[in-house]
Parts: sequence; structure tokens; C-alpha cells
Amino acid sequence: MRDGADLRAGEARLAGESARAAREVGDDATAEVLDQAHADEIGHVRFAWRWLETLAPDADPWDTYRAHVEFPLGAARARGRDLDVEARRAAGISDDFIARLDSSATEASRFRDFTRESEETAIGEVEGRPSWPRQPRLRAAATA
Repeated sequence: MRDGADLRAGEARLAGESARAAREVGDDATAEVLDQAHADEIGHVRFAWRWLETLAPDADPWDTYRAHVEFPLGAARARGRDLDVEARRAAGISDDFIARLDSSATEASRFRDFTRESEETAIGEVEGRPSWPRQPRLRAAATA
């Protein structure tokens, strides 16, 4: 699951959150597009969940997930700030898996939101390299 095609449901979460935000400001057209993206992402997660169940029918899904998803992907990032339980249920994910995903929030205690900067900082700390952006002039260009 190194390519990011896993059970994270991150894009589904973001599309759902963004659709709600669009509705809050009265942008129903954008919200409808984001609702479609949300439904599409739920389908992708459903596909991954079914393959997990098919390829490891006798294994604990949570343990299998944790064993195959590598940093910086993982449970805390998949959970996000607000766990979208209904989207995961719609994808067919078990309540046990969802509960375990919910309890993984403590793993993200260093970062409130996973942004490019927080992800690169964490990767840099793990791999012993400087955090993003790696060169001061890139930081200046990125923040200008």
C-alpha cells in the first residue's frame, strides 16, 4: 500500500469537509461537485476494504492494515481531525476497525492537521534530514 491507495479515506474526508464548508457559505454548486467526489472516494475505500478482506480473510484487518501501511501514511493520518464514521461505514468498513482508527488519534498529537509542512517535518525527523522546504530560498519563495 505504498502508493497511497489504501483505506485512509483521506480524500473522502476532505471532500466531505469541503462540501460542508461550501454549503456554509452558500456555494451549493461547489458542494454538489464535492459530494460527488466524496461518494467516489467512498467507492475507492470500499474497493480497498473488499480486497483486504479477500486477500487476508483469516487475519485481523486492523493488524493487516497496520503491517502494510508505511509512514507517513497510517492510522492517525487516515483518521484526520474529525473521524467520518458514516463515510467509512458506507464503504463497508467494520465498526471494530473504525473504533480502532478512532483510538489512533493520539498518534497525531504532534500535529493538529497534516499539512505538507508537518508531514515533511515528520519525515525529516524520521530520516534525519532537514524539514520542508529544504533550502531557505525555497521557503522564501513558498511564503511570498
